[in-house]
Formats: sequence, C-alpha cells, structure tokens
Amino acid sequence: MCGIAGLISLDRSPVEADVLSRMAAALAHRGPDEQTVWVDPERPWAGLAHARLVVLDREGGGQPMAQVGQPGRRVVFNGEIYNHRELRAAMEQRGHRFASDHSDTEVLLPLYHEHGPDMVDRLRGMFAFAVYDGPGRRLLLARDRMGQKPLYWTRTARHLAFASELKALLLVPGAARQIDLEGLHLYLQLGYVPSPRTIYRGVWKLPPAARLVVPLDGVPRELAPQTYWSLPQSQSTASSLRSRSDRFGGVGRRAPTDGLITELREVLAEAVRLRLEADVPLGFFLSGGLDSSLVVALARQAEPRRPLRTFCMSFADARYDEARYAALVARRLRTEHARLIVRPSTLEELLPTIVAAFDEPFADSSALPTWLLAREARRHVTVALSGDGGDELFGGYDRYRAVRLAALLDRAGPLKALVRVGGRLVPRGRDLKSRASRWRRFTDALGLAPLERYARWVAPFHEPELLELYSARLREAAAPAALEYLRTHLAPGGDFLDAVMALDARTYLPEDVLVKVDRMTMAHGLEVRSPLLDHKVVEFAMGLPAQVKLGGRALAGRQKILLRQAAYELLPRRILRRGKMGFGVPVSAWLAGPAARFVRERLFDGPLADSGLVAGDVLARYVDEHILTECDHGPRLYSLLVLDEFLRRSHAKLSL
Repeated sequence: MCGIAGLISLDRSPVEADVLSRMAAALAHRGPDEQTVWVDPERPWAGLAHARLVVLDREGGGQPMAQVGQPGRRVVFNGEIYNHRELRAAMEQRGHRFASDHSDTEVLLPLYHEHGPDMVDRLRGMFAFAVYDGPGRRLLLARDRMGQKPLYWTRTARHLAFASELKALLLVPGAARQIDLEGLHLYLQLGYVPSPRTIYRGVWKLPPAARLVVPLDGVPRELAPQTYWSLPQSQSTASSLRSRSDRFGGVGRRAPTDGLITELREVLAEAVRLRLEADVPLGFFLSGGLDSSLVVALARQAEPRRPLRTFCMSFADARYDEARYAALVARRLRTEHARLIVRPSTLEELLPTIVAAFDEPFADSSALPTWLLAREARRHVTVALSGDGGDELFGGYDRYRAVRLAALLDRAGPLKALVRVGGRLVPRGRDLKSRASRWRRFTDALGLAPLERYARWVAPFHEPELLELYSARLREAAAPAALEYLRTHLAPGGDFLDAVMALDARTYLPEDVLVKVDRMTMAHGLEVRSPLLDHKVVEFAMGLPAQVKLGGRALAGRQKILLRQAAYELLPRRILRRGKMGFGVPVSAWLAGPAARFVRERLFDGPLADSGLVAGDVLARYVDEHILTECDHGPRLYSLLVLDEFLRRSHAKLSL
C-alpha cells in the first residue's frame, strides 16, 4: 500500500521537484519505507511522487516504475492487484518482459501498452494509480470499482495535480482552500462529503470505478471522469433468478438453494485466498460478527497450518462490546488473538488526530476504535484482512428491515395510520440504541415518501432540523442537498429494498465505510484487504434479490440468511445465531458524561461558534438536552465537534 502524487505544469514550465518531495513526505504514513520523486527528463513540466509501503517484491517493486524498454512511460500505484500472476503469465506468452519477480505493480504498464485506458477492466483488486504516458502525451488516473483506495485531483492556475490525500494536494501552489458550501451541507446531513466533491471548492475526488484521461498537449478546462463499471441490477423476479440458477436446481424468491450457497462459498473462498499473498506479516480484524468471522474461517480453511493473528476492540458498555464473540471465534479457529479496550477518554485524546487524518470533516465516530485497532495491529503485522462490505451486500443493517416493514404498512391502509398514532404515544428515547427510540424514529418517518424515510433513518441531521440549526446567513446561502444526492444514486423502478441496498453500496459504503478504513489504517502504514469487496463477490451478491439474501420474514431477528448458510459449517452456532450489533462506539454516553465539559468548551468557544454557520441558541439547546439526557443528540454533536476541529486546524476560508 502506498501514497501517490503528481504534477503537470499547464504552461510547460518545469515542475518544482521540492513540491513533489513535500507531497511525498505528506504521504509518508501511507508509505513509510521509501519516498521517491521523478521528473520526466524529456518533458520536465511533468513529475510523479511515490511513498511506498513494501508488501510485495521489496527489491523489484520500487516506484515510479518504468516500463521495460520505455522509460518515458511511468506508473505510480496504490493498492493490490490480486490477479497479477495470471496477468503476468498471459503477457509473458505474448512477449512482454518483466524486470522483477512478482511485483503486482509491474503488470500495469504492459497492460496499458496493450489496452490503453481499458486496462482497468482486466484488473481484480483495490487500486488508485496514475499512468504517465510521455510518448503518448496523456495521463491516466483510475480508481478501483468499489472505491477502496482514494484519489484526489485539482486544476490550479498553473498545474494539474493529483494525490492520494488532500493534505498532499493542498501543498500545490495555488490549491484552493475555500470551503464548498454544497460540500458542507452534504457533510452536515450525511456525515461525510461524497464524491466527486470535497470540502474545498474546485478540488475533486475521483469517484469509485472511474478513470480520467488527461491529454497533455493542452489540458482542457473541463475534465470529465468516465465510469468503467457499475453495480449489476438485482434479478428481482422469481423467473429471472430461476433462469440464472437452473443449473443449481432452481430457486424461489425467498429461499436460497444449495446451489447458490455453494456458489457463494466458492467465490468467497477464492477472494480470501487471493488476499493471503504477502511478503510481510499478515493478520485479521475480527469483530466477532458474521462477516469478519467468515473471512478468518475461510483463511483457516485455505491454509490450515498457517499461524493466524486476530485483533478486536472491546468497550465497557456491553451494548457495543463484541469481544466475547471474537474470542469464541479465535478459539475455534486457533488464532493468536489480541483484545484492545477503548475508554471514554479516547474521544478527547484522539479527535484532533482523527480529523487531521481525514483532511475534511468526517463524522463516523467508529473511526476512533478503527484508528486504535489499526495502531495495535500494525505493531504485529503489515497487512490485515477485514469483513467490510458484508452488511451492504448481504443485508445486515436494521434499516433494511425497516424498509421492508414500511413497505408492508404502505399496503396495509388503516393499519399504517394506527401504527403512526401508536408510535406517537411512545416517548422519545434518551438513547438512540433503545427499542423505544428506534420504534419512534421508525413511526415518525412512516408518513414520508420511501426515499425520505430512508434519509431520515440514516442521516445525523434531518433537513428541517438542519435549517433550524443554520444561521440566517447560511440558510440564505444554499439549501441542504442530501436528498437530491441520494435520489441521483437511486436506481429507478424495481423493488425499493433492492434499490436501497444498491444505494448503500454506491454511497455509504465507498464514501463512509471505506474512507474510514483507508484513512485510519494507512495513518499507521497498515494495508487492509476486504475479500467481500472483490468485484466478483459484489457482482454475485448484487445480482440476487434482497429477499433471498435477507430471508423472507420482515421482522426476522437475524438477517444475511444467505451468508449465514454459506458459513454454516465454518463457524460456531452462537455466531450464526446472534443478531447485528455493528462496529460503533458509545459516543452519546461519552458526550453526556465524561466528555460533557469538552463539548461545552469546544462548541461554545471556538471557530465553529465564531464562524457564523450555526444559530447559537439552537446549538445550546442541543447541548443542554443531550447532557441532561432529555434527548439523544450524540451523532449530531459529534459531527459538530468534528467540524469545529476541522476549522481549527485547516485554515479553510469561508464566505457566506
């Protein structure tokens, strides 16, 4: 795993090697083993930078890597190509020569030579890379299908620049630091700034499954990334699913067959096996949930004698603690297991570090334990496998049950009205995880359209509340944009539950979950691989209707039925029968208790309070209600603490 960066001078003036060096240094946490700069000697207006973390081929994998026989064509690469051996063998048969033994990076330039930008279609892996083609006068930027590896780019008055993280990109002279108001609105509603936007105006994220081809002879003012892959549509009718699975004996709409379960096991086993290759120590994140436990079990099955190291988090609050389940799996699979305890003081201690790692506001509080888990794991291993993606692909979130139940009530006529009235009799809970709170949130949203209901269930702030929080100046400047963003990524027609699961895979998974995993692990130079995000696994899962993956009962206590059945012979029954807990932290309890003073000090005396963004009286009400445990505003207050810390350290410019 690595960090990459590059500069192209638009006026053909020589690029400054020291700027490239500073960009590489800013990415040294991603690549602590070596930082290298290369400026094209024939075209000194172009240069690349690379920060390397050695995982494969220590001697032969250095970058920026040149193509054998073509020194003017270079690549900088971040990620892993899991089918590199297969690609290498095929290209050797076609006459390509390779300098190294087993560097996955080395297959990229010959592949580009044969297929140009279409090379991305042949890659199986997680990646962000840049191919600088001096002789061909173009630059290719590309990102993996699911968005596991990041890539940012911008055009200034003098440069086109790209980098793995914003902190490196902002070192380019003339790079913008003006806050983008639409990005800010999206952050406050969703908890993250989704691609292609960033928090800065004129600075962009390359979206997942996108490539950007930049002609070097006259870079156009407008550059438009192209999508090269998209999630498959669910086969949501019984007849279409049956035609897909006739060779397995057919399948109904609600129950997976033995054939589907066998096929899923095979594709998962291959995805795990491919990710076990490393020239450095390798371990596993093991939460004790179904997804991470299954990854470890498949690794044990693939290599029965290999020593396996597993790492988990533990909390004093039993509602968040899965450590006992992780220990059970570790004993069953004979792993060397480490447990790390997270304490309330973690919030105050780590918030500045966490915000600095993301470079823009990011309000998923599970970043805190992820950072700690990565730090502990990195003391022992350089690569770790995780179970990320299982909930979105196979139906693990409670909101999917809510969507399904709401759809039933939509067809129930008077019963829906009765449920809504009964819901108002339930007092608003003081704890978002309580059954009362969850039921009240569900019934409060029943009167809304399906997409608005979904947005209300997943967003820290709902639109009316956000407009109330905004200062008059911010309210006039722009309107919240989250609902339109979600609508843009929602597939039209078909079953709404299928559409919502695909929506999560297009938005929440790449823009929240995978951003968190990448930044928190790479902050420690730890590479994380996610077998469930292998695009062959994704294509298998997303091609099935939600009912097959979740099971037939709208209120079933356990979801991910298909994945549970695939894991049946591999995991303890207690793991297969347990419900979803989620990798969260007790942030609400911390902010109402041990960190209450910290909340008041930060939010009432700091850059957020001085910015003119929020109405002070509304903010004070949120803080008071939360600390007095009258209402749970924990996720909202955490998102505002993150925004305040971002404003403290970023020196971002804001105009209203």
